[in-house]
Amino acid sequence: MLKRLFSSAYFLALIALVLLSLWPLQLPASLNGLGWDKLAHFLFYFGLLLLGNSVWTKKRNNLYFSLALGLLLECLQDLSPYRQFDYWDLAANTMGALMGYYLLRKYSLFQ
Repeated sequence: MLKRLFSSAYFLALIALVLLSLWPLQLPASLNGLGWDKLAHFLFYFGLLLLGNSVWTKKRNNLYFSLALGLLLECLQDLSPYRQFDYWDLAANTMGALMGYYLLRKYSLFQ
């Protein structure tokens, strides 16, 4: 039952991540320059990797998928007229996924 709940949350988070990454969004002027979007990138990929632990049978594939998804979405943003590729976003995505993977391995949370 719990695995099904985490699996559902994983796929909902995946859909939300794709939509938020490709939808034309603007941060309020008061938040620009504070790095909030980088924190959001880190947390989203960190959470996605943790939730993905319940879905992927080969846990390393969870990491590879998260890293590839981050790169793919940044590349797709570069093709859009209202978004752009950002190396710092990619770095935050990567760090979030790597930190999630590290914590799962360190605390033996792999199933």
